Amino acid sequence: MLGKAIKYDILAQYKSFCVVYAGIIISSIFFRILDSFSDNLGRVGKVMSSVIGSIFTILVIASIFMVFILAVTRFYKNLMRDEGYLTHTLPMPTWQLILSKLITAYIFTIATIIILGFAFGIFSGEYLWLFELIEQSSYIKSEMIAEAGPGIIPLIRIGLIYAVLAPFTFLSQVYFSFSIGNLSNKNKLGFSILTYFGVNCVNQILGFIFISIGAFNSNLITNSVYTATDDKAVLSELSSIFNGYMILFLLVPIALYILANYIFTKKLNLE
Repeated sequence: MLGKAIKYDILAQYKSFCVVYAGIIISSIFFRILDSFSDNLGRVGKVMSSVIGSIFTILVIASIFMVFILAVTRFYKNLMRDEGYLTHTLPMPTWQLILSKLITAYIFTIATIIILGFAFGIFSGEYLWLFELIEQSSYIKSEMIAEAGPGIIPLIRIGLIYAVLAPFTFLSQVYFSFSIGNLSNKNKLGFSILTYFGVNCVNQILGFIFISIGAFNSNLITNSVYTATDDKAVLSELSSIFNGYMILFLLVPIALYILANYIFTKKLNLE
């Protein structure tokens, strides 16, 4: 049933994404054509090129926000509004209903990244830039290590992991906030929004405390690394600190997901 739920969540949203994706690709193609002939088209061509470039930029930003906006609105309408009366009667546990929304959001996130990568290649005229980047990855890695030391690689790796986990962190906070808002009989959406800001604030404070403790217990404070000019040593210490913070970064969303599932399972309120 989880697969079917994901399938219908995708079918419910893909048309909106296809329109934006088509706009991004078409605008990037038109920009490349106009930019190639800008010298022959004169001032009018340059103005048109600038306009299309602006449209391209707007569509890129819109596609990024759309992933999360549709993920949030789909969850709210499908589980908490009138559709919820039907959704919660499906022969599948609540955790799968929530997980299907999360997986669908990840699918569209990956699709958006692929489309944007392809469109940026057209826009810049470097059509194979991604393949060239992969081909030169070993050289880039060696140059980064030579400049910043081996500590830069774990730091970049941690940054990529954070980027992968970021949608899960955001959506788990939203889903938990909706589960709390679900308990209200008057203004579910308003109560959910207030809960989200509260949860996000607490999460930021916990993150600050966790990183601060890690920093004070590291050589950045207790040793001479902080005052030294050895950037390589500093990067190595930062990698250790953020590697420890990843535990909190992962455990908090999991806890919120579990709590959201419990509340929707035991305290469902569609009134």
